[in-house]
Parts: sequence; C-alpha cells; structure tokens
Amino acid sequence: MREGNSAEEKKEFIAEIAGYFEKTRFARVDIYNPPEGLEGDFFQKRQNITRVINFEGGRYRPSDSEVPRHIRHGQKEGGIISGLIEVNDLGQFYKLVIETSSRHGQKPRYSPEFFRELRALAKNDGRVIWPVVYFHDVAVASHIYFLERGEMFHWQGFSAREHWSLKPNHLLLNFIIEFCLKNRIKSLDLGGSPPDAKGLREFKEGWGGVEAKRDYYTYLGGLGKLYFRGKRA
Repeated sequence: MREGNSAEEKKEFIAEIAGYFEKTRFARVDIYNPPEGLEGDFFQKRQNITRVINFEGGRYRPSDSEVPRHIRHGQKEGGIISGLIEVNDLGQFYKLVIETSSRHGQKPRYSPEFFRELRALAKNDGRVIWPVVYFHDVAVASHIYFLERGEMFHWQGFSAREHWSLKPNHLLLNFIIEFCLKNRIKSLDLGGSPPDAKGLREFKEGWGGVEAKRDYYTYLGGLGKLYFRGKRA
C-alpha cells in the first residue's frame, strides 16, 4: 500500500494478500508492525509491548553504567563474535535452539531445515543479520535480527547456559548496536518480553530500551487453524 490509497483500494490489497496466503497454503503468517493497519476478518490483531533503542544523532550510551564492564568481561574471557554464523556450524547452533527452548519448557518452533534456508538467504540479503559468539571454536550463543524500513528488529536469541559467564548476550548486543551506528540505522527493537520476565525487561532497559507498543497481525490458514486451536498463537 502507498500513502494516499483509498479505503477501498486498501481493502482490495489486503484481500489479495490473504488470497495469496490461502493459495500457497501457508499455515501461519505473522506481520509485525506494518506501516499501516491490516483491517478486516483475515487477520487477528494483537499488540506487543517491546523496548526500543533510538539512535538519535548517531549517538548511543547505555542506561546501565555496568554494561561496558560486562562487555569487556566477555571479551577478556575469550568470547569471539562473528557477524554471520558459518554453514558448518548450524548443527552447533541448533543445539542452542533445543537447549534454549527446553529452558522455557517448550519445543523448538522451527526445524533445522528452516534455519538452513534462512542462512542461505542471509548470505546475500542484508536484511538478515545473524551474529554468533564462539568460545574455543564452538558456537555458544547467537541472535537473529531483521532489518526493515531503517529499523533493526531482534527476532530470536539462543544460548548455552554453560557459557553465560562469557556474557554472550552483551557481546551480541554490543555488536548489533555498533552495526546500527555504523550503518546509520535509526533504531533497534529489542523485542517483547513475557509479563513475568522482570529480569529480561530490566536487562533491555539497561541498554537504553524505551517501552513502545507495536501492532502485529496473524493469519492462520486451514492447517494453522487446526494446529493452533486451543493453543496460544
């Protein structure tokens, strides 16, 4: 949709999108923070409370004065960060996915094949940024970010509890913030936090994340309606 489209044109455009999803048999599609609302019966609208770091004037300083110390600690302990995970290390990465999901009492939502395809996309698409922390040549933590309309968005994060002393999440966030500043990206969306995750919210606030509300929309196809019936979509 473009600015200035009529209400009828917007309605037709949304119906066309939904028709495409149905034709291609998508089970589920999530659209996060679109530039305009997606009205109608095709999508379930919800609101996410997230934390956003705004890089005003190309400058940045964390709210928590301890953040730089944690970054230096991780570097001193031998955490090495790479801007893109190696294809040969996707097996190690998926072990992080399994462990992190297990800590939250869940099973991995995405398959190894999904991440392999995403890695192939990241190789040539600058909108996918996938840094990883290595320790003795083993992947111990990784974040996946998406870049869209001048804003960086934290999508997924995985880590091994055994190596939390390396402060890998500090190393990864420091990397992506430096990436944003270098590339003049206007803001970094740190993602939502569960209501009971007080420590996670405080962690994001320590980096300067300011609370923001974001709309997101979910489309469920036939299989998606069956699978997510009675579940938290």
